[in-house]
Amino acid sequence: CADISWWVLLGSALLFYGLLHLVFRQGARYERGELMDIDVVVDGTRCRLRALRDNGNALRDPVRGQPVLVAETRALRELWSPRAAAILESGASPEEKMARLHSAGVEVPFMLLPFRAVGTSGGLLLACRSDYIRIGRRMVTHALVALTDTQVGNGGYQALWGGQERGERHESVETFCTVDPTADQAG
Repeated sequence: CADISWWVLLGSALLFYGLLHLVFRQGARYERGELMDIDVVVDGTRCRLRALRDNGNALRDPVRGQPVLVAETRALRELWSPRAAAILESGASPEEKMARLHSAGVEVPFMLLPFRAVGTSGGLLLACRSDYIRIGRRMVTHALVALTDTQVGNGGYQALWGGQERGERHESVETFCTVDPTADQAG
């Protein structure tokens, strides 16, 4: 038998317990609430991607008040026709992309969404209205999907979602909306 001090053994066990608790608790928090798989459906075509729930993302649909999904353009490539994908990935400004998409007769209507971010004076993002976004078992209908040419994550996720999945009901905003977002109306 080795001559081991019980106080050293107990102290080491408590130290390792604390370290493991800290590491696994942070890992569980990251998986449980911050990273999520999202299905995006636009014009009947579905794309699955990984998103980070970003509490600092306050970008909202100006008409409906719903959170906006900000996604890397490349991650949504399968939603578009090859011609539309080439325009969207061209590296042009959002205004120029929108004009090119309109000239090309792309059926999915795009719009420009103003935004402000830390370290920028603001700008515009090209966005389209989804059929729906499915987050787990929850479906957010007609949510805006804003496209960015910038990589939003370090490879672990391709989108940012500013909504909360517990306690917040985006559907209630639709009740108060007087404009039908699916109709061909200005605004």
